[in-house]
Amino acid sequence: MSGAAMEGALRGAEDASYEVRAAAGRELARWVEHGDVPAVLERLVLDPYDTGVTQATTEALLRRNDVAGLRIVLRALARAAERGVQGEQGVPWCTVDRIVGDVHAYAGELAAAGLADEHARRLRILAADPDLDPGVRDEALYFL
Repeated sequence: MSGAAMEGALRGAEDASYEVRAAAGRELARWVEHGDVPAVLERLVLDPYDTGVTQATTEALLRRNDVAGLRIVLRALARAAERGVQGEQGVPWCTVDRIVGDVHAYAGELAAAGLADEHARRLRILAADPDLDPGVRDEALYFL
């Protein structure tokens, strides 16, 4: 991704339009190792205004089929649990439900394709990493 393209996607993540934010999430999911991109993706997964942004970003991260994308999704779920559902700083319940549903759907797709072991391996890596946020480890254990 060129610097200009990344800057455009990062600006899109701040856009008022849910369609632009969803497109930014899909685009940025390709570059989870770059600078501030993981924090922006986590915020898009927890988008408080539209679960379409949540779904597009979560699916793009999961379809990377790697630990890095899964880590961001599980970190977002851990943050939602910390902040609580609803309330002043809370996460809408429908957002949390959307993320959990997307992870289960992704696991089902992998199982149907005979790749459930690979997904479980990534979850075990995250669950066993002592340097990770305990909330991420807890979420990984939940999905195992």
